[in-house]
Amino acid sequence: MSDADELYPGQKREVAERAAREAAYAQANGAVLPGPLAEAIEPEPVEVAGLRVRRVVHYDFVLLRRLNSPLLKQLARAAEGQAGGTEFSDEDAYVMVWQFTRPVREAAAYLAEHGANGVRAAALESIGCALGPVEVGLLVQAVEREFVRALSTVVKYEPARPAGADGGGAVFMPPPAGRMTGSAGG
Repeated sequence: MSDADELYPGQKREVAERAAREAAYAQANGAVLPGPLAEAIEPEPVEVAGLRVRRVVHYDFVLLRRLNSPLLKQLARAAEGQAGGTEFSDEDAYVMVWQFTRPVREAAAYLAEHGANGVRAAALESIGCALGPVEVGLLVQAVEREFVRALSTVVKYEPARPAGADGGGAVFMPPPAGRMTGSAGG
């Protein structure tokens, strides 16, 4: 497009500026956001040693109960406001990784057919005896992160705690400091 081909003076410059602006928008929209907004975007699944950690689904809780998982014990401690982690054995870690690196229906069918001991044996064979310590550690961390991410939007419903130092009575809050109001008339 030559100057003579422009519909109006400066059209080429405006087209080039618009193209640069749109390229900048595309780059900005494709970048991962920092802070809390980054958590709003579904992260890429973690894959280690050819195993991909999947999303947590509701039926996982049924399986976790049937497997007597330490993840449920940790959730119970957190719900009670207790700090600190729950200890789990290497075999427990293998089972967690085994469960969350295969489709939930496959894990459920295997558990129904072979029982909890069968799942433990399969997890020992396919995770504990097949992967290195770093790989297992990374997969356990990925399962824990996925679990935390899945539960990060849970709202805890509980009755309001009684006010006052002795657990009863009303507490009146003073007005905020430094806020003065003017008269309504100006």
